[in-house]
Amino acid sequence: MKKNELSVRFADLIDQANKVNARNKEKRFYAMSESRNGKLVDFGMYDYTTKKYVLSNVFSADATARLAEIERMINQ
Repeated sequence: MKKNELSVRFADLIDQANKVNARNKEKRFYAMSESRNGKLVDFGMYDYTTKKYVLSNVFSADATARLAEIERMINQ
């Protein structure tokens, strides 16, 4: 997956997390990201309820797997 596709996918996951937060009326999921020169470099998600987090870098070989793990965490 290309870096810009990772950014778009992560933005979609943030939207999903915000919908879950709004539905539950509490902030359960916190998105974490770092950008340099306007481009996403590091990304992750923190689950306040289970105290778990997933962090990755767009240059990492397992970035796609980390996005899938974030999606599973949100859909639980």
